[in-house]
Amino acid sequence: MVGHCFYENYSGGRHPDSGWYENGTKISDKSYGNVGSQDVKWAPATTSSMHRAYHYYTTNIDSGIDFAYPRVDILDGNEPSIQDLLDGFDSRNFEYYKMTNGTNPLNLTLSEKELVSSEFSEIGPSKGLIAWYPLNSDTEDYTENRNNGINNGATPTSGAPTGGGYDFNGSSWIDLGDSFYMADNHPFAVTGWMNHRSFSVRDMMLCRNNAIRNTIPYTWLLGTISGSSMSAYDGVAWQNISYNFALDTWYHLVFSFDGTVMHYYINGEKIGESTYSFTDSVTGRNTQIGGYNVGSDLDGRKSDIRIYNRALSAEEISILYKVTDKRSKQKMLQSSDGTVYVKGQFKENY
Repeated sequence: MVGHCFYENYSGGRHPDSGWYENGTKISDKSYGNVGSQDVKWAPATTSSMHRAYHYYTTNIDSGIDFAYPRVDILDGNEPSIQDLLDGFDSRNFEYYKMTNGTNPLNLTLSEKELVSSEFSEIGPSKGLIAWYPLNSDTEDYTENRNNGINNGATPTSGAPTGGGYDFNGSSWIDLGDSFYMADNHPFAVTGWMNHRSFSVRDMMLCRNNAIRNTIPYTWLLGTISGSSMSAYDGVAWQNISYNFALDTWYHLVFSFDGTVMHYYINGEKIGESTYSFTDSVTGRNTQIGGYNVGSDLDGRKSDIRIYNRALSAEEISILYKVTDKRSKQKMLQSSDGTVYVKGQFKENY
């Protein structure tokens, strides 16, 4: 929802950007109940009136409405456009520096640490994020692409470092459809948390193929093998990086492909790399969380599965691991580009 508050003597009309937006598109200029029915202007008694200015009002005290990530900008020419805000979750995908008087960066104090920042994110690196499945009691895609998964036998659970997760019984999977076609050898990254209850020959985090264990070759498989390696299949051969996994232990896995080399990370640390290539020329291949073979797949849990259309840097992978692990007491980190990543909501003191 977007609304504007004007100065006391303003006599113009409604701002053209005011209204309701959904999935990147303006859907209405009209009101929804009392929300956004008109823009407002400061009352003469602004400094003394109980009600100074508001865009939502209701007399129904038996029900409520939740607002997420409220944002207020002074329209001084330095504010982001509505399209800027729509183009990136949490205002992440445009270069915008909060300004004071249009000239100086705004100093923010978080956890007794003074810092100057251009961007804030509560979800981790989001540039190039084309699918995000927190798996926190649903199988929805939380990016604007809304490529929601279809559950096949997995059940919601708890106890993951992220707080949620789904339990897979060795023959269950989540179908993501045919929405992740990429040109041959296009860079990508797949990340997520996994926990093995037992080990099988193929414990896959993500698969892309025509069907569960179909005779048509896979485009790629990403996961672990027999609890002894982190492995990636390219449609022809397996690339295996040795690692001794433990049962009933959560691991954050990252497969980051830069176009020629696959980089393998566990819990924010690189454990190896291999040459890699894939061909995705056959249409109709679905992507699945799990999905290697009914009766021979992960017996365990998964959480926070993400797909990027680019490779991730070592710094981004480390940040993603720390931001998604709620067990850690560290609540804030700042990347080399100035972005501040926080767990949960933060308060600005200025």
